[in-house]
This record gives sequence, C-alpha cells and structure tokens, in this order.
Amino acid sequence: MMSNFFLQEPDYLHEELDKLHNSLHDFSQEFNNSSQEFNDFLQELDFLQKFNDSLQKSDNSLQEFDLQELDLQKEFDNSLQELDLQRSNNYPQELGDYPKDCIILYKEKNRSFTYRIIKEGIYPLASAL
Repeated sequence: MMSNFFLQEPDYLHEELDKLHNSLHDFSQEFNNSSQEFNDFLQELDFLQKFNDSLQKSDNSLQEFDLQELDLQKEFDNSLQELDLQRSNNYPQELGDYPKDCIILYKEKNRSFTYRIIKEGIYPLASAL
C-alpha cells in the first residue's frame, strides 16, 4: 500500500528531500548569521572593555595630577608662610614700642626703606603696611 503511493507519486520523495535540504540550508544560513552577529557582539564588547580601560587610566592620571597639584599648592602655601615669617622677623613687631618721631630703617637686597612714626601709640604690624 505504501509502496503503491510512492509508485504513484515518484517525485514525492525528491520533493520532500529538497524541502528538507532547503530547511537545513536555511538553518545553516541562520546559524552562520547568528554566529557572525555573536562575533560582532564580542568585538563590540572587546572594544567597550578597551574603552573602559582607557577611561580608567585617564581617571587615574587625573587623580594623580590632582594630587600633584594639591602637593604643589601646599608647597606654595608653605613657602608663602615662610616668606611672611621671614618678613615679619625683619620688620619691628609693634611700631608703638618706639619713641615719637623715631625713624626705622629696613633693608632688603639692593633696596632700603625708611619709616617715620608720626605719633606715639599702638600701630599694626609693619608687615601689614
């Protein structure tokens, strides 16, 4: 009975085999496409990882730069404080300690300054003048 069917429809097996072959071919194509998409995704993921690493290095460099800048700022502030201390040590601390019409002579490298006290009293630090 079954053999009669195949004898009556001789192309049936060929048609079914062709359908199966086409289905397998389509599946293979889709698999290859999916595989290519997956490879593309992996490449994008790799690129994003490299980009993330680059951002991390940039962030680390910026943090190091900020720390160096902070150290330089502290060093600069300290040098200004030392300079202020040196200047305040060169100037008389209280001008009111001197008698009326006293002349104060202060010398720096290649320069000299003369201050005259006009009247007795408490005066601010000379470094504030």
